[in-house]
Amino acid sequence: MKKLILKFVLLSDACFSRGDGTAGEVDIEVEHDQYGLPYLNGRALKGLLHEEAAELVHALSLAGSTSQNWNQIANRVFGEPGSSQETQGLVRFGNATLPPHFRQKIIDNKLNAHDVLIGLTSTRTQTANDDTGAPKPETLRMMRIIPRGTPFQAELICDDGIEEMDLAFLSACVKALRRAGSNKTRGMGKIWTSFDHFKKFEEAI
Repeated sequence: MKKLILKFVLLSDACFSRGDGTAGEVDIEVEHDQYGLPYLNGRALKGLLHEEAAELVHALSLAGSTSQNWNQIANRVFGEPGSSQETQGLVRFGNATLPPHFRQKIIDNKLNAHDVLIGLTSTRTQTANDDTGAPKPETLRMMRIIPRGTPFQAELICDDGIEEMDLAFLSACVKALRRAGSNKTRGMGKIWTSFDHFKKFEEAI
């Protein structure tokens, strides 16, 4: 197995929603662990990159790139639709968390999880708009957000059968990823990513 690290930094505020709220505080809560530290779920990260893979395969097809079977490579990396144990992808995606040294300091100091969450995030109100752009009545919502500048990193575990071109394609998907989380169309969740294998992909196309 091969372990790789995918890093990204928030260039705008983000909300990695867990799908519900916290009573008396926010209607939309961010994913966070038992220590109050926010994170992006590994399944969500894989889903975002898989979307970029589909777009990339389509773009390469339109561009007439035939040096590689890009759809096959995408399936090798992420797994085939409805994949079984035998056809699952060669890469497993861990949660994207705050940097390990920072996490360890929080854990070692045994800080209150709620205080940690409050200290690392802020809140924002939002409303739904009608066709005229006016706020719809009774749609005011409070959401918790992670501020821009916050760094994250995820561990990627690659099976032994992974090849350099698989990693190059994955790197291109990472490079294409620009936003994550809720309200991406409202300017939230803009990210800058860091991964290592993009040059090989450029050579292949």
